[in-house]
Amino acid sequence: MAAKAFASVQVLRGVAALLVVLLHVGQAAEIPIGYWPLPQFTRGGSIGVDIFFCLSGFIMYLTAGDSFGLPHATSRFLLRRFLRIYPLYWLASAVALICGLAGIHVFDSHLESTAHTVKSFLLIPQARITILGPGWTLVHEVRFYVTLGLTLMLPRRWAFRCLVAWGFGSLGVLLMSYSSFPWMDSTIAGRAINFIFHPSSLQFLLGMLAAWIVCVRQTRPAVDHSILALGMASTGVVLQWFVDLEIDTKYSNVTLFTLPSFLLVLGAALLERRYQPRFPSVCVMLGDVSYSTYLSHVFVITAMVTLAFGEQAGIHSPTYNLWMSLLIVIGVHPVSVMIYRWIELPLHEWARLWTKRLSQ
Repeated sequence: MAAKAFASVQVLRGVAALLVVLLHVGQAAEIPIGYWPLPQFTRGGSIGVDIFFCLSGFIMYLTAGDSFGLPHATSRFLLRRFLRIYPLYWLASAVALICGLAGIHVFDSHLESTAHTVKSFLLIPQARITILGPGWTLVHEVRFYVTLGLTLMLPRRWAFRCLVAWGFGSLGVLLMSYSSFPWMDSTIAGRAINFIFHPSSLQFLLGMLAAWIVCVRQTRPAVDHSILALGMASTGVVLQWFVDLEIDTKYSNVTLFTLPSFLLVLGAALLERRYQPRFPSVCVMLGDVSYSTYLSHVFVITAMVTLAFGEQAGIHSPTYNLWMSLLIVIGVHPVSVMIYRWIELPLHEWARLWTKRLSQ
């Protein structure tokens, strides 16, 4: 099945984006009002990033899984990924840069040195977070694309072995993070290993595994239902306990959220393969616009939090703060739809035509 055939993937992308928006609205509103205005489970909204990573691995397997060992597979794959990620990201980052130079602080944006700016635009790994806050996840996306693109030069069997080795290396870094290994953060070699085998790679690779299972393996209905039920239950548990759980590693999100994300993606895809349900168009649309949502929501949140709370935030009731926060969450999405239709889609069409021209 093609990537487009899985509407459940788009729905999960919309859910992931919504969870990130809930987290950031709570963080932004907490500054003026002094407490978290949304339900406590939204503090774990960063699971949206982990779901995104699993979905990315799932989609990349469906997109490139038949290209291993083919001529020009690497260059074509990387070109398509470059055109998918960078143009809209550059536009959003340019807006954040202009705002920063004008003295307007955009939520989760960081304006520092010229070198920091250049690395941010190119999505080159660095110790500091990117100009546009959500861009840090794209650094890991690019790392995954480059690694997967390089394996496309190999025959399928050897490529899979390299990907499995990459997964074990990433698991090793995750396990070492529970102990004291100062050389991993204090030496160039250690930082390089830490980045190449970053534990988030496990989420990309498990997403690829989920796609392989859906494409190759036959399962029973009870297994399909059980996987999705377990994924939903484990997600609910980690979201409810996220604030109280203390994981002794800087990769606590990977530790907590990887398995639930994998089970959600795999279970949803297996059930869709079996029953081929029709999803509400609005749910699919939220997934379609998720990249626009991810890059633009910090600007909408900044503007709406200022308007909703302002300098007299302390005079508002908890009920007002809750409903205004939810209104901000809702308000993010019409802006995302407009950006998707007027900017992202035209960029996609331009990229498609340009890629086709270069491939001739």
